[in-house]
Amino acid sequence: GEIFIPPYEDLEISFLSNQSDLLSTNISFSIWPLHHKNGEKELFYNINLENQINLGDFNQDGFINIIDVVMLVNMVLDGTGDSSITDLNNDNEVNIIDIVILVNQILEN
Repeated sequence: GEIFIPPYEDLEISFLSNQSDLLSTNISFSIWPLHHKNGEKELFYNINLENQINLGDFNQDGFINIIDVVMLVNMVLDGTGDSSITDLNNDNEVNIIDIVILVNQILEN
């Protein structure tokens, strides 16, 4: 796909993996300035995912199940928990939407 970034602005790009056993991957970007046809840049990244947390596996037992749902419900009700792993939709809030996402993730698998 293509993404347009206006001059003097930046953009944060994030990726979610749909493979729970993925340990590494490669990402490449091609950048073409609109008004400078010779300014193309190729960027390549090798990403290792060792020791990464499986989003939704809050007790880190290797499975996403009802125990993780109960833990997330308690975190939402108590206002506790690390939002970097409990905010499943990345909206900077941990709430009922994250619980619904987790339940749907379990039902889809």
